[in-house]
Amino acid sequence: KGWVWTKLGEVSEIEAGNPAPQDEQYFDNGLFPFVRVQDMGKLGGNVYLRDTKDHLNSKAINKMKLFPKGSVLFTKSGMSILLNQRAILARDMYIVSHIGVALPLGEIPSEWIFYWLKTIDFKNLTHATTLPSLQLSKVKELPLPLPPLPEQHRIVAKIEELFTKLDAGVEALKKVKAQIKRYR
Repeated sequence: KGWVWTKLGEVSEIEAGNPAPQDEQYFDNGLFPFVRVQDMGKLGGNVYLRDTKDHLNSKAINKMKLFPKGSVLFTKSGMSILLNQRAILARDMYIVSHIGVALPLGEIPSEWIFYWLKTIDFKNLTHATTLPSLQLSKVKELPLPLPPLPEQHRIVAKIEELFTKLDAGVEALKKVKAQIKRYR
C-alpha cells in the first residue's frame, strides 16, 4: 500500500563525473580521492567505496565537482558498462566522467536506489557495440518502484541482513573446504 512508480530522474539528480586531469602534476601529493572505473571494479561484493587508488591535489580540484557521501555510482561508458558495477560513496569524492552519479533527493536512502539499480542491466540501454556508452537521459527515464519511506528502510535493512548472512555462509564454506583439504 502506498507504492508508486516514478522515474529515477524524478527522485534523484543524474549527472556525470569530471574529466580526468591528464598530467601527473595534478596527482603529485594528492589528498583528495578520485574515483575511476577500476576503483568500482575492485569493490567486489562491497557496497561502499571508501578510498581510491588515485588522489588529486588542490591544483587539480579547482574546477572539478565534488560529489557528496551517499552518491550512487554506475559506469556509463566503455566495456565496464556490461559488468553492471554499482557503488555508494562512503565519503565525499571526485569522480571521473566515465561514471554516472545518482544523487538521491529528499529522504530517499542511497541504498534503495543502489539495490534497485543492481537489478537493471545497462547493456540493454547502451548504444554502440565497439565502445558502449550510456546516455544519462535514458537513465533518468528508468521506471523506479517507490514505496513509502519506512518501507524503503525496512526493505534495505532486510536486504543487508540477508547479504550479511550470505557472507557468513560463504566464509563458513571456505573454512569447511580448508578443513576437508587438511583431512585429505
